[in-house]
Amino acid sequence: TGRYPSAFKLWLARKDVGPALETVGARGRRLRVGEAVHAALRAAEADGRGDHDHAAVIGYLRALPTG
Repeated sequence: TGRYPSAFKLWLARKDVGPALETVGARGRRLRVGEAVHAALRAAEADGRGDHDHAAVIGYLRALPTG
């Protein structure tokens, strides 16, 4: 439907992923999927979706140009 009632705000999800990436990075490791998720959440938040449910990242990604 394109509507994402806020059960868990996107900005909170983005905030929670950051420390996990920092912890792993401090141990000399990377979580590439986590980095991609974090980047998508940051971009969706910058697009004005931060107070939407974290699932709104899907709507953001779907709106990106392809190709």
